[in-house]
Amino acid sequence: MRGDSVGKPRIPQAKETLLRANPHVEVVALGEDANEENAEEWVKGVDIVLDCPPTFEERYALNRACVKLRKPMVEAAMYSMEGTLTTIIPGETPCLACITPEAPKWWKPLGFPVLGAVSAALGCFAAIEAVKVLTGFGEPLKGKLLTYDSTNMEFVKFNVRRRADCAVCGGI
Repeated sequence: MRGDSVGKPRIPQAKETLLRANPHVEVVALGEDANEENAEEWVKGVDIVLDCPPTFEERYALNRACVKLRKPMVEAAMYSMEGTLTTIIPGETPCLACITPEAPKWWKPLGFPVLGAVSAALGCFAAIEAVKVLTGFGEPLKGKLLTYDSTNMEFVKFNVRRRADCAVCGGI
């Protein structure tokens, strides 16, 4: 986002920036939050979802839609100087509800600090994961949760597993 657009809606600026970088792509800019009513319709029209919204309600709605429609999802989250990243393949890997069954107790919508460079780095990592899933090049973070702490530049990868009792993906 640019400084000359402070106080203005971010959606048109993001679309303009993307089209300036590549005028040959189609950009569909949606100015509303994902929810139970619209997430499934949005997910139907894409090959992959990059899940990076600020609220858990939006994340869970997109997760449910991706699992139902069997669409891959790259889950990127951040707090302060830390970030997490995983790639969800419905029926193969744990979904978001397996990894985080409910919003953490510390969670307050839009009430968390984050350094802009942390979200920028996480956005780049998510884009790389999407390219790997779409092209088959490299090994996506399927069944793995990457965590990083930019305070000390420490990266750790954990194995994560599907929960048989998961309310979202347990039956597939």
